[in-house]
Amino acid sequence: MLTKDQALAAMDAQIIRVESERKRRLERRVSRLNFAYPSLRHVPIEERIGLVQTANLYAIRRWTAYLPILLIIGAFAFYLLSEPIFGFRPRVKFPPLLLVFLLSALVKLVLYSHARSYLDGLVASGYQTRTTLNDTTGA
Repeated sequence: MLTKDQALAAMDAQIIRVESERKRRLERRVSRLNFAYPSLRHVPIEERIGLVQTANLYAIRRWTAYLPILLIIGAFAFYLLSEPIFGFRPRVKFPPLLLVFLLSALVKLVLYSHARSYLDGLVASGYQTRTTLNDTTGA
C-alpha cells in the first residue's frame, strides 16, 4: 500500500511524463513546419499547425489571382503537346507525364509562396509584438 504522499508523488510524476511526451510529439509534428515556414519560430507550438492551415486556405481561396498564370501555362503546355500550329513546332517533344508533373510542381510552388508571405505578415502583425513585449518585461 502506498501512503497518500507517495500516491500523490506518483501521480505528479505520471502527469510530468505525459506532458513531456505530448510536447515531444508536438515538436516532432511541427519540426517540418519550422523548416518550411521560418516565421513560425515566433509562434507558440500549439498554434503553428492552425496558422499553417489558415495560410494554405487563404492561398487556395485566392485562385482568381492565379487564373491568368494558369491560362498562360496551359497554353504553353498545349503548344508543347500538340502538333505544329501555324508552322511552328516545338524543338523538344516533352513526355506528357513529365510536363504534368512540372506544371503541378509550379502551381504548388506558387501556392506555397503565397501562403508563406501571408503567414509572414500574419506572424509579424500578431505575434512579434507579443513576444517583444514579453521579452522586455521579463528582463
